[in-house]
Amino acid sequence: MKKAMLFLIISIFFVVSCGKSKVVDNQETPDEADDTGETTTDEDADGNDEEEDKDEPDEENDEDSPDDEVPDYSETYGLPKCSLQGKTPCYDPATDLVWSSLTSWLRYEDALIYCYDLDEGGFYDWYLPNIDELRTLVRHCSEIEPGGACRVSEEADCLYYDCGCNDEICTQPKCSQQEDEIFSILWDTYELWSSSEWPEDETVIWTLDFSVPSIEYGYSWHSTMRVRCTRNVHSSGEDEGTETRKVECLGLPENAEWNTVSSITQTFNGAKWEPTDKGVFDEEPSTEECRFKCFDDFTSEFFAFKDEDYVKCSPECGKTEAEICINPDSGIYSDSRTGLMWSSFPPEDDYNDYNGWAFNNAAAYCENLTEGGYTDWKLPTIDELRTLIRNCPETETGGACSLDNIPDDIFDENNKVPDECLSCEPEEGHSSKYSRIGDFVPLWSSTESPVRVNYVIESYWYVDFSSGMVSSIHESANQSDILVRCVRKDETSTEGE
Repeated sequence: MKKAMLFLIISIFFVVSCGKSKVVDNQETPDEADDTGETTTDEDADGNDEEEDKDEPDEENDEDSPDDEVPDYSETYGLPKCSLQGKTPCYDPATDLVWSSLTSWLRYEDALIYCYDLDEGGFYDWYLPNIDELRTLVRHCSEIEPGGACRVSEEADCLYYDCGCNDEICTQPKCSQQEDEIFSILWDTYELWSSSEWPEDETVIWTLDFSVPSIEYGYSWHSTMRVRCTRNVHSSGEDEGTETRKVECLGLPENAEWNTVSSITQTFNGAKWEPTDKGVFDEEPSTEECRFKCFDDFTSEFFAFKDEDYVKCSPECGKTEAEICINPDSGIYSDSRTGLMWSSFPPEDDYNDYNGWAFNNAAAYCENLTEGGYTDWKLPTIDELRTLIRNCPETETGGACSLDNIPDDIFDENNKVPDECLSCEPEEGHSSKYSRIGDFVPLWSSTESPVRVNYVIESYWYVDFSSGMVSSIHESANQSDILVRCVRKDETSTEGE
């Protein structure tokens, strides 16, 4: 009997103890932080279980509760968020841009076509990113990141180094790279094309080199870069069809007029807008292309410069009273003021034969030239070349630019071209403002310069007709942008004697 009573008492004690343990386990202990970060006391815990139950949201009514979170498009479209390991199309929630996988090396025109034709991730509206969009991929380099000290930006209409930014900030930023850190959120260590072009030269394209990182530029006609295409997550994803736009024609040369319209409608062909908005010489009228023709009594001269063809319109000898005129049959200019005759520009074949126009090649070309029946051509002196300068009083003949006061034996740090010879400002585009015969390129002279170039004395004067500048350059400089016009004295002329 006693054993039965003892067993009953122990059982009752065990049940009561277990009940108390369950209550304690379901309560927060004193001084433990709740979800808000505040501590809960014993007094707060007592009698609040029922109230907390009432505050719990009903799982069945979740759709009625406000949702302030940004939609996760990586899930919506089945795309991973962009990360350092991303090798497939990915979504960047910071910009709402989707990025394609990386291509091999492409030329610029091929890059445009590649992105336009790309079918990746189920989307068809890819395009080549501009420089601002590429900059959103940069990390660990505040100068190159969006809004950084490098101001190259299509959105801000700053696509020249001289728009207020320091080019060294763009090309040589002082970025700190920690061990195993990469400057791209996509782990890129290559130079990538953007679609941002220089305003006055569409062959110069901005690029972003993620190995440094730095903002550089390449040339559409020969450079190759890798490519990441992009698209906005909010776009339709479909090919939106043919795009058209109306634009003003550009590049009307001096002494010419549009033939027949000054604006055209362009169509985007997947790589570029066609037809070009740059004026081309054509006597046949057109309302669909930008064409120009020379004024009456003016004749055309064709020449190549930096792999592009150009046309000038000059007064035709015998039909005008201009001091300098061109013979349309030979392309030779005659200057009644000086009695000098100027050759036409060498054709492209001659340029290739002479392997460019380094000084020695330019001089040899003139010595061997037969043109207009004349064989006594030579490379002009700097004084003869300066007779062609206009609209720059300092460098015109007799101007403040004096080349006679430069000592022949100066080799110290003060050895430089006088400031007066560099006084005129370059014109935008290919302006013929500073040349009496419409040139906008640098031309060699035969006059040796005492100014040392790259620590070597063998340099020669030249005139840059894009600015009216007189300067010197080393004789072996094999530069395709310094060309040659040969000169001879017209013995039948009595002018200028």
